[in-house]
Amino acid sequence: MELSTDFDSGLSNNPKQEAMEAVGFLSACDTDVAKILRDALVYALGAPAPLFYLGRAAVLNPLIGWMRKHPDENVTWFRVIADARYEHGYDERVFSEDDAEEIGSLKEKRRTYMAGFMKAKRARESRAADIENMMRPESQRLVGEARKTYKARVAAGWAQRREERLSNLKAQGTTSLNALNEASKQFWDTIDRELDELEAKARKGK
Repeated sequence: MELSTDFDSGLSNNPKQEAMEAVGFLSACDTDVAKILRDALVYALGAPAPLFYLGRAAVLNPLIGWMRKHPDENVTWFRVIADARYEHGYDERVFSEDDAEEIGSLKEKRRTYMAGFMKAKRARESRAADIENMMRPESQRLVGEARKTYKARVAAGWAQRREERLSNLKAQGTTSLNALNEASKQFWDTIDRELDELEAKARKGK
């Protein structure tokens, strides 16, 4: 399913009513569709930044918007959906109060991932500065603000290259979040290999 960071509610004067209409849809759709949309709802609510859907799953957007603004109501909303499905004859309990706990767990996993990502980012930037210093005369080595400026410039260059790669993929029709995440991972693997090569050359040139 295609994701977006933007959602403009068509009923901005009554967003809760629009969220209830999403519940109405979820209460009546068949089990297979409900399972897909349930996973999509949990995924979007567990994201660190607002995520909304395009296409078929866009029906969830009003509910996602409301639940992100009122996370203390999550248990109630999942209970309402589950009860509404039961009233429509679905007793498979695709939705349950436990879904709210899963969102919390997903958020914690993502916080852990981002902490690891930022640690790797800082280490990569420091390594780039260290390699640069290996290739400079001792009197010209980067220290203090000069080192900080160099790291920021390198990071900006990497960010631009990554954005260009992802933009090219999107222009070619790649919109899957999983595919874009994999492309991003491959990009950082490429940067690490480039650093390996630069370090080998720097050591060889000593």
